[in-house]
Amino acid sequence: MSRYLVDKFIYRVDRNEGMLKAYMADPAGFVARWEKEEANKLNESETTSGHKFTDEERKALAERDFEKLYAMGAHGFLLWTMMLPVLEPEFPNFRALVDFYNSKIRPYGRPLRTSPSGLQMANFKSQNLRYEICNLRFGAKRRQPIGRSRVRQRRISLRLKRPPRGSLVKPTTEE
Repeated sequence: MSRYLVDKFIYRVDRNEGMLKAYMADPAGFVARWEKEEANKLNESETTSGHKFTDEERKALAERDFEKLYAMGAHGFLLWTMMLPVLEPEFPNFRALVDFYNSKIRPYGRPLRTSPSGLQMANFKSQNLRYEICNLRFGAKRRQPIGRSRVRQRRISLRLKRPPRGSLVKPTTEE
């Protein structure tokens, strides 16, 4: 999958109301037109070459098959934000839409992505991730408290023993 181009398509269409309406009206025609005119634009003045949808991606986008796009690795949040206005008219309420969407993508789990620190970001529990990050950053052990809650070693400090007021005696140190 050319994940970059699919994510770019989803992002750009979702952020532009005119494009979104055109996509909702004629998905297959819009996908073909967007690929021809917009896919290789980096910005208003620069273009690139070599980015094309695969046949499978083109078909999934034209059919609004979010399940297939998600299974191929499209960015989950971007896909959800684009599909929300596309699917919303088909459902009686928001909860029904969310339940339908989740039931379709649940079998695929979370997309496997690697974070900048090298962690595999799929099917993790937040507590496990917390310990993994802690191990990377602080070398902490499992079940050891993190951050300010960590028990600190007591420091031996020297405290000044103050003489009574008006006394000319120098202060002494005490452990």
